[in-house]
Amino acid sequence: MQKRSMSSTSANFKLFAVAGGLSKGPIGGGIGLFFAKALRKEGVEVKMLTRASSIESPAVHELAALGIPIVEVDYDSPSSLASALSGVDVVISGLAGGGFAAQIPLAQAAKEAGVKLFVPSEFGPCLPPNVPEDSPIYSRIKLAQDIKEVGVSVLRVSCGHFADWISGSLCVSDKNEIVIIGEGKTDISFTSRPDLAEFVAHVLTHLDPSLLTTLSTLPIEGSKACFLNLSRILIAQNPSVKVVHESHETALKRFEEEGDFMAFLKVSWDLGGLRSAERDEDLKNGLWPEWKPRRVEEFLEEGREKVEIEFGLSDVTGEGK
Repeated sequence: MQKRSMSSTSANFKLFAVAGGLSKGPIGGGIGLFFAKALRKEGVEVKMLTRASSIESPAVHELAALGIPIVEVDYDSPSSLASALSGVDVVISGLAGGGFAAQIPLAQAAKEAGVKLFVPSEFGPCLPPNVPEDSPIYSRIKLAQDIKEVGVSVLRVSCGHFADWISGSLCVSDKNEIVIIGEGKTDISFTSRPDLAEFVAHVLTHLDPSLLTTLSTLPIEGSKACFLNLSRILIAQNPSVKVVHESHETALKRFEEEGDFMAFLKVSWDLGGLRSAERDEDLKNGLWPEWKPRRVEEFLEEGREKVEIEFGLSDVTGEGK
């Protein structure tokens, strides 16, 4: 594959490793697969780290067919990780679900191996300040702190909601209803997984590494919309559909009594908790002015079935970790 031209400074980043994130299901989101393919498209060297349990998965075979080396690792073995990261400049973590905490030994191994930049698996909203320890999302905050304390240079990427997964958060129920928690008028950041991976791969291979290693955060946004406006697309497709609003109190009660974590998240989103950045002026889209991400409305208009086929949402390989 012919490599794209890069500045002399960006050539310092020569070897990339993507860890995990091969599940195309609702846990891992297949984000590691997207990153590996986007980096390959940029023409740089990239290898995929995966557990033994997923070495024969369809996603691994897909990457191997593209010429991407597959490296089997054991996240409980420091020597295994050290060997896999030897000579690597940048590590991108796609670890999720049960493997989310494995980012700590991965970051430690990256530090020991002299990795120049570690991109943790925090692809979602920006980290909110002052989260209490009893919050359901505190574990995410604590893990981010623990990774930072390892001492490796970290670049946290926030992108809001995956635009290509909008049908999982806004859909028509069996009762022919769209249930919106709260008013649904709060703007949410959306970025599709392919657009996220392409943006990150581009800036990692085209910008001066000294900028990237000091940036610390990379908030980007493909588009912005609120659930109430997006629901009108589904109503246009089926005018018999009705929007039903559920109060924050009712949703939180369901979370407390039934463990419905999505209800908790949607309350948080309605309160402004699903933004890539606290302020629009903090977004880093300008680092790649030519970036043309797809808007979330496009995915909703295409319908759930087409998106599932295109991105394999129903194909769970088991590699969320």
